Amino acid sequence: MRYIRQHKFQQLTDRELWKIASCILRKPAHELWGSELNDQETALMDDAVERYLLKEPLTKIAGHTKFYNLDFKVTHDVLDPRPETELLVDLAIKTGAKSVLDLGTGSGCIACSIAKNLPSANVVAVDISEKALDIAKANAEALQVKIDFRISDWLDNVAEKFDLIVSNPPYVSRETLLPDEVAKYDPEIALRSGPDGCDAHRYLLPKLLNHLNPRSTVIWEIGYDQGPWIYKYAVSIFTEASKIEIIKDWNLNDRLLLIETK
Repeated sequence: MRYIRQHKFQQLTDRELWKIASCILRKPAHELWGSELNDQETALMDDAVERYLLKEPLTKIAGHTKFYNLDFKVTHDVLDPRPETELLVDLAIKTGAKSVLDLGTGSGCIACSIAKNLPSANVVAVDISEKALDIAKANAEALQVKIDFRISDWLDNVAEKFDLIVSNPPYVSRETLLPDEVAKYDPEIALRSGPDGCDAHRYLLPKLLNHLNPRSTVIWEIGYDQGPWIYKYAVSIFTEASKIEIIKDWNLNDRLLLIETK
């Protein structure tokens, strides 16, 4: 590709430029090899490289990302889906739940992935951000899944009970330093949760008791250092649960709180 051979961005390696080109132009490298970019594609690449040098994630530059083998639209109004969260979806699908609530849905990646794999489930997804819900609705439409999206400050606009409640709530502490590609380009409301990162956990977990059917499940994403504390907190709230467990991710970090009720 002539752009790679003649690029003016000397700060970047050819490998980085190939990665950017494949993502932005949505073509594998072997299709770009030996090709010449037209004026529009060159302009897209120039813009993308300049944004990349400012630490903007390629997903946000391209406006889309892969999650659970599905394609999702993403913008600065939603959290970038992380691979670790796919573990939550794995466990959610295995429950075979008939009714599901996703709290703080953001891009809708969790709700849409569950709905795609549990087509008979009634899925409700809420978020406080109208802009985030617009993205989530667009993703659901593109993936041809039916989800009841609601604007809601957590559970304020939810009256029903569910077989499964899932969430990737904010859990970063106020003082934690985040890399530029996260701090500058993901919404802070989806990241930070008080001085120790546990405000959302403290507020929401007790309220779930009023929204769970018998023999239901909670799958809750947590920070890598929050496992011991949130386990004790959950035990104090779900006193009659049949199971409370902290599940580690592929990097062996604490990642999920799993609760099963009687």
